[in-house]
Amino acid sequence: EIDPTMTWPQKGEALSSLGNSEEALKFIDKVIKLKPKDAEVWTIKGNVLYSLGKYNDAIKCCDKAIELDPDNDEAWGVKAKALYYPVNANDNTSVVAVKTKSLFYLKLIKCCDEYIESNPDDSEGWQSKGFISAIVGSYEESVKYCDKAIELDPNNARAWAVKGIALYFLGKVEESNKFSARAVELDPNDSGSRVWIDIGILQQAINREEDALKCINRAIELDPDNSEAWFKKGTILGMLEKYDEAIKCCNKAIEIDPNNSKIFVSKAYDLNNIGKPKEALGSIDKAIKLDPNNSDAWRIKGEILHDKTPKEALKCYDKAIKFDPNNVDAWGDKGSILGMFGKYEEALKCIDRAIELDSTKVTAWVIKGHILASLRK
Repeated sequence: EIDPTMTWPQKGEALSSLGNSEEALKFIDKVIKLKPKDAEVWTIKGNVLYSLGKYNDAIKCCDKAIELDPDNDEAWGVKAKALYYPVNANDNTSVVAVKTKSLFYLKLIKCCDEYIESNPDDSEGWQSKGFISAIVGSYEESVKYCDKAIELDPNNARAWAVKGIALYFLGKVEESNKFSARAVELDPNDSGSRVWIDIGILQQAINREEDALKCINRAIELDPDNSEAWFKKGTILGMLEKYDEAIKCCNKAIEIDPNNSKIFVSKAYDLNNIGKPKEALGSIDKAIKLDPNNSDAWRIKGEILHDKTPKEALKCYDKAIKFDPNNVDAWGDKGSILGMFGKYEEALKCIDRAIELDSTKVTAWVIKGHILASLRK
């Protein structure tokens, strides 16, 4: 039950903590109408949006809170968390995209610095900076920041874990093992393979594939039955166009977790890229059976059908967009199909929507160029 003595912002936060985030948002929006210059309310809204996975909206709310109160530590902390997650490890279409993703980490470091300036004795702030430093390959800096975090809180499991990873990349394997073991002692659920996977995924997002694979391989050494580690290894190998190896990793992941639709989507992508469309369709249909609302599954099915049965592919792209209106690749692919049908005006609207969602999509700009050229003829 909600304590009637709580302030309105606290009530909104309480609703969120009780798992009623959508109701909390409605409540908080009412408070904002009455108190639009209350930084606390904007921070709480940002935190609720973050919990819903609406990271860009969360960042906007935190920016508003920081504008109203630049010393709002909590707003800086929520913004840092939200900046961490938008990085999409499956999109390496251009150098521009990679540079854009790298800017997330620069912004994130700034958030950490702001937080540490106000909270120099908070272990979490230093640990976060150490974590980001490891992602971008600044391993010596990462060790330094983790040491500070451990000095302030000897029980900060993630600081021990991240330092272990940094030491591993610095060639200090024996020392690394000691720190990793201590992290697992402190928190078995958020240490061990979990941290290696987290850093590996984010390293791959900024084209540090060699280090990313080392992280994922280390995660598998620590936990050979971790389906996520096998899946992520397959994803990275697929992005490197090592499709046969990627499929083997997906098969291992499926063996461990046969009900994960995302793994079947990844396998279908790899099979299609080695010229096995029938097998790819079998895998993608399995993904859709497991999760009929999986936008990426419908998009990949459209991609498999794109050339031979474009009308069926178009239906798939429409379903992908229905289940995720922000699926940039689905908008781009739909624009491409409509262009094939000579429906250039409709195609242009789709491509413009894709570019609106992600201006770094080189393929979308190329398709737009072709469509504009066709319209001029």
